[in-house]
Amino acid sequence: MSISNAGNTEGQPERSEWRRVAVLLIHPSNYDHATGGEGIGAFVQTYRYGVIPSNSLRVLESLTEEALRRPPFTGLPTEVHVFEDSVRRQQRAFRKLLRRFPEEGTLLVVGLVGVQSNQFPRAQCLIEEARTRGAICVAGGPHITAGINTALYGISTIDPFRPGVPSPHRMPPEIQQLLDTPGVVVFHGDADCEDSWHGVLVDIFEGKQKNYYEAGLAEDLDEPGNIYTNDQLNDFVTPVAPVDTERGCPYKCKFCAAIQAHGRRMRCRDPHRLVDWVRRQCESHGGKVAVLFASDNLARNPRWRELLSGLKALREEGCNFSLWAEADVLCNSGPNAGFLEQFAAAGGHALFFGIESLDPENLRAAGKKQNMVEDLSEFFRQCRRHGIAPEGGYIVGLPHDTPESIVRSAEQLARMGLARAWFFISTLIPGSQDWAEAHAAGRPISPDLNDYDSTRPVSVHERMSESEWLSAYDGAVRTFYSVRNMIRILVNYPDSKHRWRLIKGFLWCRWAHLTERSHPMIAGFLRCRPWGERRPGQAPISRLAYLRSEAWRYLRYAACGVREFYLFQQVILETEWHLRHGNRPALDSEPHTLAEWLRGTFGGPMRRKWLNEFWILYGRQKWRLLNPLSLGWHLKALLLALSEAVYTFRFLGKFGQGLRRSK
Repeated sequence: MSISNAGNTEGQPERSEWRRVAVLLIHPSNYDHATGGEGIGAFVQTYRYGVIPSNSLRVLESLTEEALRRPPFTGLPTEVHVFEDSVRRQQRAFRKLLRRFPEEGTLLVVGLVGVQSNQFPRAQCLIEEARTRGAICVAGGPHITAGINTALYGISTIDPFRPGVPSPHRMPPEIQQLLDTPGVVVFHGDADCEDSWHGVLVDIFEGKQKNYYEAGLAEDLDEPGNIYTNDQLNDFVTPVAPVDTERGCPYKCKFCAAIQAHGRRMRCRDPHRLVDWVRRQCESHGGKVAVLFASDNLARNPRWRELLSGLKALREEGCNFSLWAEADVLCNSGPNAGFLEQFAAAGGHALFFGIESLDPENLRAAGKKQNMVEDLSEFFRQCRRHGIAPEGGYIVGLPHDTPESIVRSAEQLARMGLARAWFFISTLIPGSQDWAEAHAAGRPISPDLNDYDSTRPVSVHERMSESEWLSAYDGAVRTFYSVRNMIRILVNYPDSKHRWRLIKGFLWCRWAHLTERSHPMIAGFLRCRPWGERRPGQAPISRLAYLRSEAWRYLRYAACGVREFYLFQQVILETEWHLRHGNRPALDSEPHTLAEWLRGTFGGPMRRKWLNEFWILYGRQKWRLLNPLSLGWHLKALLLALSEAVYTFRFLGKFGQGLRRSK
């Protein structure tokens, strides 16, 4: 380990020369991978619309503004800007602002906020870009905190409940590289721990900064962070406002690094401050907003009753908001009895659970003993009875998985009533116990942190090859989000508003997995891939090869868009028919009279089954369609093509109404 406490003042003016302070905070993205016919990867994953804004950015923005109001910054002009690297508009704004510098008399500080493992390579590139503009860069986040705690100090040292976990007891090499880089500060721990962030900014201002700061864990979580503006939320597919309600986790899951990053003991925000934050968020957005509690387990928050009671009272005052949170499958039992009812009364419409696996052996291997409940189906029914959609994370590639068991489990989850599944490839997350044990055992692990995005294997599986692993992952997604299973799930929700929220979620998960070829929690909408913005060190590409790749990508967008349109047309129409008519027969086969055709096309509820059956039969004729005797087939095809056009316009109106209803 090489940590220096000496100030790094090379090229900086004396303190008296600073006439302005500018702090730029950016949440880094990651790089994509070469896929399919596009053939070119390593572009920054940036989109016209992101997926969910970073809560860490809002917290750091608030802390920075508060710090700059105190000495020695009092009286100096200051400015604080926040950016999401995954959103093209904000990424360009960051670059445009960075071009101002170096600016005489202005201290420029660039903070890399909330850096996760797969974002670390991109963060390194942003640091190099900012350093060329004379910036002092500060990097922090879960990869740095969990990585140092596990690799340097050791899990058993910081968590006495897990003795004997091996540790290399050395600084992770990628973090050591930052420590050795002039003008870079590595920040370990919580930025809101006492005055730690203010102290770092003061040291930088005075030219006395160290290359490493260890803040520890914040005992008193103060303000939840700044309010999201309309401009900030409008840059995202999911205009939801995240806020962390607590930090820490009492469980011992081996695949997770949450304890190494946030500790075992639950530390919670003041419920009254959180309720006030939600109130101010509603006022800022015209009384209507979606809130995401971006914490590991709301049900283990020791003050969850106070929080949910306050939010219920806020809704009774007229504030219109909905809640999405994370809990565990035991959240409604024992001392927590009544949690689901109170969460629903407080505006909760969805709960995320880490299901991880349906195989008890896998759960034991993962240290997820709290998930061994006998009947998940009954628990999911309890959620639905309270108007809460149960969502679950499922890990593909735990030790006892096989390609067949993975796809079988995806089907079983849909049958059990899980509303939405989030599939993750089993990843040795740096800082986790699994990572520490694999490292000590000398198992082959991918050295490229950009691979650690939960969509590709980074280690070797004992029962599957890499191609089988990837195929099983793809199969799990396609199985759970098949037409049959989506209909099976939707008919459990007679409330149209709730149902359309799920439809939006289905559409998004399919689009991210199957079209963007990324994870729904990472991907945005409408990928932007500027020619010159690739990961350093990649083989150069010609302009012609780039244009071919982009042309193929947009052709895929168009084809996938048409596919999803007609697929969801069938899902939505069949669901509505079932909810309205049950098993009552409908026009399921092709019409034999003009009256039947008119009724099926223009009158009554739409249903795709008869159209689908005709096109399947029409396609099976193949070369026989060239025979002059096949004229009848072609006439029917013209009539049904007109039916398709009518259905398209009718469905567009229904789809638009449904999306508006879901807000």
